[in-house]
Amino acid sequence: MQRGATCLHWAVDAENVEMTRLLAKEGGPELILKQDVVGKTCLHRAVDEGSMEMAELLADLGRKEVLLIKDGDNQTCVNRAVELGQCDIAQMLVEKGLEWFRESVALEDSRPQDERRRLEDLQRR
Repeated sequence: MQRGATCLHWAVDAENVEMTRLLAKEGGPELILKQDVVGKTCLHRAVDEGSMEMAELLADLGRKEVLLIKDGDNQTCVNRAVELGQCDIAQMLVEKGLEWFRESVALEDSRPQDERRRLEDLQRR
């Protein structure tokens, strides 16, 4: 166990899915983004353990930034999964990243329309 680890890091290392779920929900996305002294997030550790269930849980409960965080070896979780030959985890993480990207693009595309509608409403008054 690395120093500087959070309780969530410990739960992931213990492969305790229920405790990880509870801590991640209570601590929120910010806890999932926390890095230990070697720069690993809980998601990095789930990847290191080869736990698809844990990795998917953390990716679902976290924010998209967790996929971009690099550890002390300058690796993202996806880089690490590929290096370890965990193609299924790497693919899942890439798909999550694409899903988040599509959602953010859809939100940005809707904003100008919303602003136009508000402006038109104001002009009608």
